[in-house]
Amino acid sequence: MTKRGLSVSDFQTYLAKADELKENKDFERAIEQYLKALEFKPADYETLEKIADAYFCLSNFEKAIAFYQKSLAFEPNYILSLLGISKAYELIHKIDKAIEYLEKVLELSSYDSDIAAQLALLYIENQEYTISHKLIEKLLSQNPNSDAYHYMLGLNYEQMGEKELALKNYNKVLEINPENFDARLALGIIYYNNNDYKSAKIELLKAENVNFNNTKVHYYLGLIYVAEEKFEKAIPEFKYVVTFDPKNIDAYNHLGVTYGFLGWIEEAIQEFKSAINLNPNNSEIRYALGYIYYKNEAYIEAESELKKAIDLNPIHYQAHSALGSVCVKLEKYKEAIESFSKSLELNPDDAITNFNMASIFKVMGLTERAISAYEKAINLNSDLLDAYFEAGMLLLNRQRPDEARKYFDLAIKQNDKFAEAYYGVGLCFIKSHNNEDAIKYFNKALEFNPNIPDAYYQIGLINREEGNIETAIKNIEESINLDSENASHANDLGLTYQIKGDLENAIKYFKKAGNIDTYNPEYKHNLGLALFEMKRYQEA
Repeated sequence: MTKRGLSVSDFQTYLAKADELKENKDFERAIEQYLKALEFKPADYETLEKIADAYFCLSNFEKAIAFYQKSLAFEPNYILSLLGISKAYELIHKIDKAIEYLEKVLELSSYDSDIAAQLALLYIENQEYTISHKLIEKLLSQNPNSDAYHYMLGLNYEQMGEKELALKNYNKVLEINPENFDARLALGIIYYNNNDYKSAKIELLKAENVNFNNTKVHYYLGLIYVAEEKFEKAIPEFKYVVTFDPKNIDAYNHLGVTYGFLGWIEEAIQEFKSAINLNPNNSEIRYALGYIYYKNEAYIEAESELKKAIDLNPIHYQAHSALGSVCVKLEKYKEAIESFSKSLELNPDDAITNFNMASIFKVMGLTERAISAYEKAINLNSDLLDAYFEAGMLLLNRQRPDEARKYFDLAIKQNDKFAEAYYGVGLCFIKSHNNEDAIKYFNKALEFNPNIPDAYYQIGLINREEGNIETAIKNIEESINLDSENASHANDLGLTYQIKGDLENAIKYFKKAGNIDTYNPEYKHNLGLALFEMKRYQEA
């Protein structure tokens, strides 16, 4: 037997053994045998593809790509390598490269419809909606009754923001195939996002009948039950999600919130502890438990769990951010800044963390840095109304009412029912001595939110200034009804009663102010004057 014959025989022996191991999912040993086979035929592109596929099955996509590339170097048109490398690039989120290779497959396959459909989905993921639309339309021209292609067209429209056209195509899917799960789910989610909970529930329950095991269906059903305040129905839906998708942090959060609505905080905590007993090294569960502790104001426990989450996963930006919030509550401001800074280092475009960073700067008196951070939060999320309000209030406190007014006006432009922004504008008008417009805006604020004590208080001060004493008393009393521990409001109510000549009530509220804030000499001074005026000299 020749040496060449031996080489071919050895190659086939190693190849057969490798194929058997790969079939039995022993991928690492299969790779070893394939590599031995390659020693006899190093340019065998099919064996190189098999090695790549084994690495793919091990989720080692970088190695898989390297061997797919070696295979294609010897045979550029080998379909299996082209398909494999495209999928590997897709899974590591290099969609441009995935498209590049799949386009070649489509060309080589003489426009295979399955390949075209896969390519259209990649175009959608890559936000190349015009190209994907043309490709899907071409598929539909060949098969106009395909529920799969109509679903893809609906998905394309949905990603483009064309919700009505998306709904039209999803409904077309269900005309063709009432059992199409993806279309039912998509319809349910669109209806939910439009606050049409009744229609959403109908579609999601039908989707559940088709595929009960899908966690996304249960997740959105849970959200609907929460929106309908049917909390006890929401809990089993979220529990199903966290059981079968333990990394779904949103489901954990909603489960905790739902327990919170029912006042079942201990149950929420116990749920997370049970999960930790099953998987103590899961950073997501540690984070979720820490978050629940934070919401329950158990800050020491929250700090402990969040630090464990970070130890397990140092790049968990949400855990760093939540730890920052906990440190604020514990008045550990230096540690809070460090945690927020780390979170922003990992994810600089998180609006909430930028907002939280601004808030800590505000607490520390770093006003300009706080304003800058609020501005960044607004730029990242223009719907973050509290950021407009806080930035405006800081500017107002810095005696920059014109700049403050811009933020309040922007907030009103975003949401014309945002009461606090009208309150802020009212304060700006006070700065410019425009009492008429100030009262107008304070009343507008109270129209949308009747629980802003300072709005009543400011109206009361204006009425007192203008001599409307009885009205002023009613206004300030309303503010105290909402904020009974506000010493300043109690003191001003005392002064207003004193102007009226009702010294008994004046003394009552001066005493109240002094009891709330025992260190403010002004309140004791005012009390003394009122007592003196009543000729109660010894008490004075």
